[in-house]
Amino acid sequence: MEESGGKLMNSLGKAEAEGQVRMASMQAALSAALAERLERDETIRRNLWTKGFSKEEFAHFLMMNMMLLLKTGAPDMSFLLQIVRRTIY
Repeated sequence: MEESGGKLMNSLGKAEAEGQVRMASMQAALSAALAERLERDETIRRNLWTKGFSKEEFAHFLMMNMMLLLKTGAPDMSFLLQIVRRTIY
């Protein structure tokens, strides 16, 4: 019994690691898609992006905050959207 329990726990550990890899891959893809969308948005202030405030970093920040709001069950993202609008337009 202990041996099969150990195998199960080992297998679950591998599934967790695989899940984390998939999540990181999904987050990277989403950040890249957001950065691409920011690049195409002609209404964003032209002088906004700098070395210290890049569209890639902003996209990552936005994606991480959207994920946090989803994980915590926030009723909406209107406050985050207001921050985005006031920052980039």
